[in-house]
Amino acid sequence: MNQIIGKVYLIDLFDCDYERVNSTKKIVNALKKIVKESKLGLIKIITHEYEPQGVTGIAIIKESHIAIHSWPEHNFLSIDIFSCSKKSLNLEKIISDAKNIFKANKATYKIISRPVIK
Repeated sequence: MNQIIGKVYLIDLFDCDYERVNSTKKIVNALKKIVKESKLGLIKIITHEYEPQGVTGIAIIKESHIAIHSWPEHNFLSIDIFSCSKKSLNLEKIISDAKNIFKANKATYKIISRPVIK
């Protein structure tokens, strides 16, 4: 019997504004907004800036984690949310907010259930 222990939400943003996806401040703000809007429990946010460009931000949350990775040279950003919470996330709102923050022209997403096989 398979039991679902969580869901992974994979969001890709295309044709983003270079300066915004290369901004640690914007990535931290996006992480905080996702946590707040989704009513998740924030534990800690850590970031790393790459040379010559790119930023990774990770929010450790009570329900698991949220990771944002940027590739400014490709005007691309990915958001991965893993949540073991039973409540559904408002993915439309998360995507809309992220598109606004990073000035993305296009977004795609996938939802994957994480099963425990017994």
